[in-house]
Amino acid sequence: MRARAPARRREQLIWQLAHDEAAQLITLPVVRDLVKQTRGAFRLSEIADAVRAALNLPVGRLPVGPRVRDLLLDMQAADEIVMVSAPDELLEGTEVVLHRDPAWERVRTLGA
Repeated sequence: MRARAPARRREQLIWQLAHDEAAQLITLPVVRDLVKQTRGAFRLSEIADAVRAALNLPVGRLPVGPRVRDLLLDMQAADEIVMVSAPDELLEGTEVVLHRDPAWERVRTLGA
């Protein structure tokens, strides 16, 4: 059992380093600029793909989707965008909802 603990720790460190690198590369201004270029509703996957292309990131190297999702949620909290998609699943009644590829729409002019 001791041999497994270092392997789990190594995986955790790799995961943390990847998330830290994604946070340094994928910033709010990068995502905001890509959102500004959209017309109408846009999906998380579309913005994540645009970020990958803009930053020339290979698929699977960094957690692009989760980082972009977090920044889009920050923009939603700042009333810059609004979620326009319904949840894909309701878990525990309506307490927990699951969005597989949520869609948002701009609600006002985005600042720099």
